[in-house]
Amino acid sequence: MPRRLVIPRIGVDAAIEQVGVDGSGRMGVPTRPADVAWYALGPAPGEPGDAVIDGHLDWYDMPRAVFYDLDNLRPGDEVDVVSGTERVRFVVTTTQIVPYTARPPGLFDLAGEPRLSLITCAGSWDNRRGTYAKRLVVTARGMALAGQAAP
Repeated sequence: MPRRLVIPRIGVDAAIEQVGVDGSGRMGVPTRPADVAWYALGPAPGEPGDAVIDGHLDWYDMPRAVFYDLDNLRPGDEVDVVSGTERVRFVVTTTQIVPYTARPPGLFDLAGEPRLSLITCAGSWDNRRGTYAKRLVVTARGMALAGQAAP
């Protein structure tokens, strides 16, 4: 069970909540602006397939939340997922901005090499829909560090 997400480049060290889907069938979101949420109906970080973690860009009256600086990640940046005393390291491979309704290829895959997708809001706020118009998706590939002691 993943407990913390650590992204040194952007200063993230966040608790991980477990989520499923909301009443509209979309992936749930964290209940706190400083937390991230792992889609627990999919692979755990380090398992085959795409582990998906989302986080808020902002929060009601707060201009910055946990993934405010996610757009500053670049290929080669490291992302660690800590589970108890173990960690799994991922290395960023791509970043992309997509419409909020899009499902990029590979997102939520249940098979294949271990991968991690980090998602947050992007673009402008759509008052009519009550959401941001786009999503930032950062994809990272898993490294062989499972079982090593967490920092």
